[in-house]
This record gives sequence, C-alpha cells and structure tokens, in this order.
Amino acid sequence: MPLRARGIATSSDEKKDNNSTNDGKPSSPPNEKDDNENKNENIEVTNATSSFRRPFRTCSRFYRSRCRNIKRIQLDAFAIMFLIWGITLYFSFSFGIQHAMYRYESFFDRNICYDGVSGEKPFSEHEGTYDMHARAQMVYEVNERLYKNDSKIGQTIEVFSNSFFGNVLVVEDEIMITEKDERNYHEMISHVPLAYFNDAANVRVLIIGGGDGGTLFQVLKHPNVKHVTMVELDEDVVKVSKKYFPQFAKSYDDPRVTLIFDDGAKYVSERLGMKYINIAEADPLEVRIADQIGITKAKPENEFDVILIDSTDYGPAIPLFTRQFYMQIQELLDDEKGILVFNCDSPAWALDTVAYVSTLISSVYERNYLYQVFQPTYVSGHYTFMFASDNVHPINTPIDWNAFQGKNIKTKYYNQGIHQASFQLPQFLKDVVPHKLD
Repeated sequence: MPLRARGIATSSDEKKDNNSTNDGKPSSPPNEKDDNENKNENIEVTNATSSFRRPFRTCSRFYRSRCRNIKRIQLDAFAIMFLIWGITLYFSFSFGIQHAMYRYESFFDRNICYDGVSGEKPFSEHEGTYDMHARAQMVYEVNERLYKNDSKIGQTIEVFSNSFFGNVLVVEDEIMITEKDERNYHEMISHVPLAYFNDAANVRVLIIGGGDGGTLFQVLKHPNVKHVTMVELDEDVVKVSKKYFPQFAKSYDDPRVTLIFDDGAKYVSERLGMKYINIAEADPLEVRIADQIGITKAKPENEFDVILIDSTDYGPAIPLFTRQFYMQIQELLDDEKGILVFNCDSPAWALDTVAYVSTLISSVYERNYLYQVFQPTYVSGHYTFMFASDNVHPINTPIDWNAFQGKNIKTKYYNQGIHQASFQLPQFLKDVVPHKLD
C-alpha cells in the first residue's frame, strides 16, 4: 500500500481511537473489509481535493515569495513597465484611427465618388466635405487631371477637364472658373460698373486678384479704358491660367496693362503713401496709432475710377475683408464718380455672410447695393456682387446705352435688361441688407 494511503489510514485510525476513548468505550476490532473500503474512499477524496486546490496553493506561494522580495524591485522596473504600457496604448490608438480613416475613405470611394469614363475619381470641393452652410456638396466628373501643385505662397492649384464644363480651375479646393460659365461671373463684375463710364474717356481701373485673367479680359473690351493695374498675390495662378485658359493669355500682353505680383492690401496702403499694417497680425497698439493718424487721400494721379476685387473667399485674401481696407479703397477712388465692386457670396446658402458684408460696407460708403448673377458652378448657383460708391446710384445715375452699343462688345450673359434687373433682389435678401432701391 502506498505511503500516502498508509498515512491517511493511520490518521483515520487515530481519530477513531480518540473517538472511542472519548466515549469511554473500548473500540471494537476493525473489520478488515470495511477498513479497506474507507481507505480507498479517503484516497479518492484527497486526490480530488488536492487537484482542485493545487493552482491556488501555487499562486499563494508565488505571491508570498514576491511580497518578501518586493523591496528588492528597483524603481526603473516600474518605469519600464509603464513605458511598455504607454507604447502599447499609443500604437493601439494609432491603429484604431488609421483603420477608421481607411474605412471612411473606402466608404467615400464606394458610395460617393463614382469613376468617370477615364477612370479618374471625380472632384468635390474641399475633398468631399459638406458645404458649411447647406450641408451639401457638388461632385464633378473628371476626364483628366491636367495640373496639381502647390504655389510659392502655399496655395494648392489644380486644373482638370470635364466633358461639359471644359477646363476647371481650382484654388484651395474651391472652384474658381470653368470654361463653360466663367463669362457669367466675369461679365457681371466688369461691365456693370464700367457701364457708368460709357461716355467717359481715359478710364483707370484697378483689379485686385483675378489671376485667372477673366476679369481683365472683359475690362479690356472697353476701348475707353486707358490703363489697367492688376495686383495678384499668387504668380503661379497667372502662369497656370495662361497655359490652360489660353483665351485669357493675350490680355496680359495688352500695353494698357500693368501686372504687379503683391499683396493687394499692401499695394493700396502704399499707393496712398501709408505704412502697410496687416490687421490680422499687427500689434493692437500699432493698429491704434494708425487709426489716430488716419487715412490720407490719394493724389489725383494715383486715383482710380473703378476698383474691382476678384478674390477667393478666405485664406490668403483675409486682409481684403477688413473695414480699414475698404476705407483705404474709398480714398483711392475718384471723388466724383468712383465705384468699387467685389464678389460677395451666395445669398441662398450664406445669407449671414452677405448680410454682414452689406452692413460693413454701409458703414463706409454712402451708397452700397447688392446685385445678382446666376453662376451654376458656384454654391447654390445664386451669387452676388457688392456695388459701393459715394456718388453713383445703380438705377438713378444715367447710363449712355448708345455709347455701350457703339463699343460692339460681344457678351454671352450681360445686357441692358440684365444690368437693371440684377439689382432687383428677392424679398428674403431685401430683409437683411441696409440699402434698398425702393
């Protein structure tokens, strides 16, 4: 019989002897058969109990031994464990983010961006994100990606071709012009203000922005325009436009044109003989000192009859949206009949922006009015320009339409009726602008 069994049996016998002694009765001789059965049962129970308790006993011994040696563990061990935990957490989080972005891009490709005939992915402004106002987006089929690169000043310029719209110019993920409908925009920003000078000679025009050349192209159709100064911030926009919109390229070679690559706001300040201050970055004390000095009036030879601002909405053009800038423009215009026109925004999708701009301009100019254009490739297709002047009223100031007809200017969108009707605003727009025609 195994020693373990004998030990158990002996212990059992001792227990029985003790019980018999305690009862005060002598124990009877054990039955050998019963004794063997009891021994076997005790062995089975002991083995089962030992196998169940063995893991707990092992863990208990391990824990007690570590507790005795805990003082010998160095601080750097805890640091290493913490570092390993941090690295594991970082890579887990990074993997989760990358996986989520991959799933999002895969969903976008499968469900939104349908391949064109050429296999190119379509174009959507701001890489497919929704318009901030309407929570919608417009997607354009891409036949061929003709150009994409970052300019010297950091703007991303892209050109692609579309079977319906032709070549499309994109700057900072926003559509600037398309061959199909660029004339709607360029004719309205140019011919509306210049119509008030049909009977004037030696008209001087300043264009700020407009690097694609479309506005310049339309302005030069007026033979009574003596000189055009164009100030464009990004030289690469002009270079790209000359290549992919060759119909505008010849405009830059016109002897009446002076092309300057500079910040438009800086040019205006220096034209007035003032120190240029970037309001967005200047120290508040410097701005207060400039306000106390005031704005000087331009010398007669530095004045312009018409100033057109053809810029992007935001980004590098931010200095063009301050009250200080519009006040300087006012001093650069001819006192008798100077007109400022600039692109505003979509009243259908950005009514708050249009209302804010109207209020801002009304604090500077005696007369300021919005007028409209239908521009299919701009957000909502309904777009506006701001017309500002101290003396010219868009309806009451007479226009020599016979002189305009005598210029033989061929237009696709603009005409006499459109000129007058464009200032008639829908009621929802009238309700938010300070100046109305009626």
